[in-house]
Amino acid sequence: PLPGSAKQVFSKRDNKFVVFVNWHTSTKQKVSTTLRVFTADNKMISDAKPQTVSISPGNSAATSWDLPLGSISPGIYRLDLLIGDQTSWRDFIRITE
Repeated sequence: PLPGSAKQVFSKRDNKFVVFVNWHTSTKQKVSTTLRVFTADNKMISDAKPQTVSISPGNSAATSWDLPLGSISPGIYRLDLLIGDQTSWRDFIRITE
């Protein structure tokens, strides 16, 4: 998968979905990031391994997470990207049969 092929609906036949995050800042930063996946009932079902991102002004960085669909039931899920312990980005995806 490439970042240009963004979508929010995934089939269980896809086997996995990938979350890409591009970083750009005006100040030098080193942050710890974590991606969490929640059900519609607000139950966390995945807490990806934290990643450290180092960014400097004028440069970009990218991170990605591959998440398997094997045990995830069809439905709508919330994705939260945390910087430190604060949610900084949120989106929703749909998993279909």
